Amino acid sequence: MVKLLTALEKTITVGKSGESPALKLLLFSALLAFSACIRPPEQPSPSVLREAELNLVSTIARGKRYSLSGRADLAEKEFRIALLARPNMHSLHNDLGYVLFAQNRLSEAKRSVLRALRLEPRNIAARESLAHILYAMGDISGAINQYKLSLFTLETEDPIALQQVLGSRSGPEDYVRIHRNLATAYYAKGDLGEARCQSAYARSLVASQAQTGQHARLLLSLEESAQAVAELRQVIVASGGAVSPKLMLDYGIALYAENEYPLALAALSRVLSSVGAEARDRRSARLFKLSILMTEGSPAERSVVKESLFEEDENLCEIVLVDEEYWPLKLILLIEELQTKMCSDEFESLFKADDE
Repeated sequence: MVKLLTALEKTITVGKSGESPALKLLLFSALLAFSACIRPPEQPSPSVLREAELNLVSTIARGKRYSLSGRADLAEKEFRIALLARPNMHSLHNDLGYVLFAQNRLSEAKRSVLRALRLEPRNIAARESLAHILYAMGDISGAINQYKLSLFTLETEDPIALQQVLGSRSGPEDYVRIHRNLATAYYAKGDLGEARCQSAYARSLVASQAQTGQHARLLLSLEESAQAVAELRQVIVASGGAVSPKLMLDYGIALYAENEYPLALAALSRVLSSVGAEARDRRSARLFKLSILMTEGSPAERSVVKESLFEEDENLCEIVLVDEEYWPLKLILLIEELQTKMCSDEFESLFKADDE
């Protein structure tokens, strides 16, 4: 550039005959201006920029780990720190709303996810979060509307553009999840026909044991236990008995509701012998087994099951044993009555043999 300027300056000084000095001066000025335009702008230190970005990523990652481990209070702190650096990051506002919801701070959670949706209306994760919050606040119709808007976004938005918003590609599992949530919401609203329809549709989208079990639980809630038994049995036979402990638990509960006690006991025993059974499912299996033994078994048999329950959780009398999203009301009341009997001296004789 220096050589070019020098050459041009000489041209202006000793220019050819007939060339206008004014034109040469104009060219020289333009070249000076051009040289200023192509000068690279000053950039922040790459190391500083990289460190700030890394700190942000680490903060968000810590928040997500805390959230997954159930430490919503610690996750909240990390997400709020991250939002100071990225106040317009819509996914962060949804993350914050999620952990506020986990702490039952519903109004704050609602404000946070609404901010996420104002920043990015296509964020179906935030829209589903809003639906969950509205459901918890008792606004079932509002929750249903938000679930439907989530479906509309999935069906109408360009998949690539939606992937950029969500950070991952949408798929059948997203439709299954939303239709399953709609089934729950319609059931809570009292629209049982629509609840059954949404549940059946969710099951049809993905052939899985989990979806069969969830549909069966809704059928139990609708007092269609015979249909629940039939659908669960069909899956068990088709898979040669190789089913998850949770599906076998659902089968045992459905058999119990149909008063098929010997088969129910066999299914529940299968759950208890499964190495992969979750603690909650093992407890549920024992509770229903004990309920059967209250009418079909001896005090000694009841005592064995009762002791097993207290060995797994010595605070059995102080905790809520039932998940209202998991069991129908009739079975919830039954388990609550059973808990009362296990924890009251008044019913102690039910769990003692005559010679004790």
